[in-house]
Amino acid sequence: MTMRTTKVTATLMRFDPEGEQSYEQQFTVELPEHDHVLNLLAAIRRDCDPVLSYPAHFCKVGTCGACTLTVNGKSTLACRALVTEARISIAPAKGRPVLADLLTADQRGRTK
Repeated sequence: MTMRTTKVTATLMRFDPEGEQSYEQQFTVELPEHDHVLNLLAAIRRDCDPVLSYPAHFCKVGTCGACTLTVNGKSTLACRALVTEARISIAPAKGRPVLADLLTADQRGRTK
């Protein structure tokens, strides 16, 4: 049986700590249909940008909150949220100081 894949375009809010500037960047990757947002970020890092910083998950069941991001404008656990559309926007969790890309200060040490 062949796994169905889909092409996803993700718009990420990036943050450059050296220049202290935020900017958007788009990436397009192939993913299994209805994969998790965290797996999308891993695919972007693996296939497109090896220096992308994002919070890693630890519990994998959505209880620790370590992977909280803003996905399509809503606070979301990236380990639980599914990619269900061909376009998605991802930004750091709201109200938290950003260290780099999608990683916030309270997620320090929890990076991929």
